[in-house]
Amino acid sequence: MFRHLRGSYDGVDTQYLAEIWKMSFTNAKACFRSITMYKQNIKIEIEMKEDVSLPEHHKILISEFSPGLDRICATVMHHYIPMSPSAPGWNISEIRDQMKSLGTEEEFHTRSACSNSCYILYAIVCGAIYGLCSNACFDDGDVLSEYSEVAFAPDILSGNGGRKLKEWATIVGQGMKRHQVFMNIWSDLLFELFLAKDTESSMLKSMNAPSSTEYANRQNPHRLRLLLGTQSNGLTAVSDILVKLTTTKESFCYFHIKRGQVLSFLLTEDYYIQASTYLEPASTLALDLDPKNSVL
Repeated sequence: MFRHLRGSYDGVDTQYLAEIWKMSFTNAKACFRSITMYKQNIKIEIEMKEDVSLPEHHKILISEFSPGLDRICATVMHHYIPMSPSAPGWNISEIRDQMKSLGTEEEFHTRSACSNSCYILYAIVCGAIYGLCSNACFDDGDVLSEYSEVAFAPDILSGNGGRKLKEWATIVGQGMKRHQVFMNIWSDLLFELFLAKDTESSMLKSMNAPSSTEYANRQNPHRLRLLLGTQSNGLTAVSDILVKLTTTKESFCYFHIKRGQVLSFLLTEDYYIQASTYLEPASTLALDLDPKNSVL
């Protein structure tokens, strides 16, 4: 994730950022309790082991991604980020400007305390998102861990000023507050996180709309498709509802991830496993086909 960084600047290098990511991953993962669903919108239920209040400086920093993430990032932010914005490299205005050039050739040759701060923030936020969301995915029946095999797009952090990371953060932050994240947006998020699937769904246009998962069919142009899996980059994700055949609606929120391609299910043109949107036309049935049977 941070392998493009060259050497160390003021003690911040690839290994240091990996340690931050791991701590954030572990902390957020432990906060997860369950996922609930209401009218095709999901909510991530969490439980804090300790109540950690954030100083105003930390609240402003995390709000650059999503205010809702403060609950799973507070502990790690206390550990790695100074309490005061006057600390070298932690001025919020400078950090905002630095994020725009992060990952560019110019930034590679002009590492600064401010760019270090950006990478530390990215490591905390990204680790927390992966840690929390890993609870919704399984590998051979076990919840994904930091050692599980996943696909990852290397430029996801620095591309477009970290736009994709901010999208992920917004979805997770909203999902922890209320039933506001549409189920298919949640599925797309997991596919991007663990399969590096390029959904390009403009997920934040409407948190209640299906975005790229919108599907117009001949019967009902407003009927939404239901995603049950996908394949990308040599990995496959299949909904828990197809594996366990349960009637629990929350099973639609969990996925099993394995290496390989889908063989048992048909795929759409964009490589999704999709529940059928077909509705059997209504027909008229006579209630008394045979008068002799009207009286038993």
